Amino acid sequence: MTQSTKRGIQIFSAIAFFAAGCILTYFWVKHTLADALSPSPASVRTESVPCELNSTRLYGYEFIRPLIFVDQSCESPNLAGIKGKLSAQINQFKADGMVREASVYVRIFESGEWTGVNINTRYHPGSLLKVPILIAYLRLASADPSVLDRKYTFEKPKDKELPVQNYKSQTLQEGQAYTVRELLKYAISYSDNNAHYLLSKHLDNKVLEKVFIDLGIGVPTADPSDGLIWISPREYSAFMKTLFNSSYLNPDLSEFALTLLNRTTFEQGLTAGVPKGTKIAHKFGEWDDTRSFELHESGIIYIDNKPCLITIMTRGNQRDSLPRVISALTATIYSELKGS
Repeated sequence: MTQSTKRGIQIFSAIAFFAAGCILTYFWVKHTLADALSPSPASVRTESVPCELNSTRLYGYEFIRPLIFVDQSCESPNLAGIKGKLSAQINQFKADGMVREASVYVRIFESGEWTGVNINTRYHPGSLLKVPILIAYLRLASADPSVLDRKYTFEKPKDKELPVQNYKSQTLQEGQAYTVRELLKYAISYSDNNAHYLLSKHLDNKVLEKVFIDLGIGVPTADPSDGLIWISPREYSAFMKTLFNSSYLNPDLSEFALTLLNRTTFEQGLTAGVPKGTKIAHKFGEWDDTRSFELHESGIIYIDNKPCLITIMTRGNQRDSLPRVISALTATIYSELKGS
């Protein structure tokens, strides 16, 4: 074999080895990258479309639109577990005859997340309407602090009967004068209908209507079926949200309002569903027509110093079971959020 022949064989072998290496490298890279870039079912991620933010602003100014509060338009998937448990509880209460209808709205203030069950079902608010009257008076007091020192004397109305109260506490004495500050305490902390009557008597109805309008609820109108105002848990929660945010009243007046709500003497509902000593600012309302009974409660519960808004509304054939329904639903929410 000549020298030139040997050199040709060596060159050919080198080229063959190089080509084989390239081919092997090509197939190795192809399959390796294909495996790396092809997502397994467990690693596939679906990007969720973020919720829209709905803002409620205060109008009536030329250059500004003060922000009252902001809400996410959709429920939080992080609270789906709570929603499921509340739905199951309500269905069981219905099956047991404890309630005909029940609605729950839950909002976590720190994150803005919320969820609920039957949140748009409407009920007779009863004494829950004392909170917007509280806000209306404090709104007046923000412009004129002397409003809270005005005195009015209580005389029982001769032309109408005040609503009967089944959950009673302290009440006004006929013939005695009270400041607006004292009347607000009786109306909110004791849910006294006498104080509510006297406060309503001296409040321009347009001032109260403006509170509803400013908070995005709209002018309260009577239902044609019975001539009374109806409201849903989602709508009513606006009052509690604006007090906590101190966005409609200044911080001192908002703190005053929540202090009165913290001293509420009714303890059979939300309060019964949380451990003793839990900080809570709340208001209840009742309504009945001897055939149907309603009991509702809305409050801010401070769970591990994380404020949570809960509004529960119920309707049933018997009065006695409704507080137990509210306390049981509250206990479920507390347990779920406490462990989160």
